[in-house]
Amino acid sequence: MTKFGRMDNKQLNFATAIIHKVLSRNPTTAIAIVLAPHLTSEKVSGGHRGEIRRIEDKLDGRSLANMLITLRMESPPSSKRVSLNMFGWLVWAEGSWDENVFKECELAQLRSPRTTISWLPETSYIVPISEKDGLPHASEGMRSLSDVQEAAQLLAGKDAPIQLLQSVLSKTKLKQAAVVNATPYDCYLEKVCLEYHKDHDVSLAHLSVSLSPSLVDYVQKVLAMELLQAWKKGDHCMGEVRAYNPTPPPTDSEIDVASYNFKVVQVTVDNRKVGWDRFQVKLPAEVRASYYRDIVYGAEWRALMKDFDQRFDKSANPAAEIPRAPEPEKGDVEQLNWDSGNQRPSRI
Repeated sequence: MTKFGRMDNKQLNFATAIIHKVLSRNPTTAIAIVLAPHLTSEKVSGGHRGEIRRIEDKLDGRSLANMLITLRMESPPSSKRVSLNMFGWLVWAEGSWDENVFKECELAQLRSPRTTISWLPETSYIVPISEKDGLPHASEGMRSLSDVQEAAQLLAGKDAPIQLLQSVLSKTKLKQAAVVNATPYDCYLEKVCLEYHKDHDVSLAHLSVSLSPSLVDYVQKVLAMELLQAWKKGDHCMGEVRAYNPTPPPTDSEIDVASYNFKVVQVTVDNRKVGWDRFQVKLPAEVRASYYRDIVYGAEWRALMKDFDQRFDKSANPAAEIPRAPEPEKGDVEQLNWDSGNQRPSRI
């Protein structure tokens, strides 16, 4: 829950609901790790201790047992005033601990990862941004992060998730495991799960869920870019896939236009030309006339047709292909004149 920065009731209810659903369905083969937010909510009295009690009460209300754990941090930079201990909970379904496969794990025995966790430099703090149909990007290296944005990055980096996963999976002899992240933010946990099998004997499946579609979209796009780069380097986890070739050989197969079911465009082939120049793409006159004189969409439609012609059909003559509007009948002309003379809006 550190990724919330400052957590409200809606976020707390969502995260604990996900935890309850997973643990209740897998009482002996699942546990949860909950890390307390660094900033206390404005509506919580009692400071940080009140925030801890609020989370514990919510877990108790969902019949989830827990034990307090501590993350020991390395010495921070001299300019950074933060606690050297981050608190959290190891959570399981009530009444299932004696049979739980994680009962003897290192985190349950030591109540803390074995080694200290390093701080990520503040210059690497990010604010994830995802735009529709665009590449994911982040406001990285900002010097004007808000308190909430900075608190969400205190455990940023791969060190914290690696240490927690190692301390949980130790002494379990598991070869496969699944991780559900109810607080996706900067994609570090997802990246660790993707590469975890390289240095350990456990393969991890991962699922991120969130109330924010933009955060899920950001994580998904970042992981897609990670997989793309890993595929290009030949070091990926996608199994038997075709190797990346920066200069693929040209295809020998001919393109058969008849095998494509075009709904709108008309495609003809000129075998006197070579390459893509052999294909001539046109739009029927009735399609061009659809919105050509429309009062609302006419200008946009004409611009779209012009762009299409510049790309695919430079020989087109748009004006000649647009049918003329039908002449109004005599009754319509008389009605139009009467409306104009009496200063009433016309029907045409």
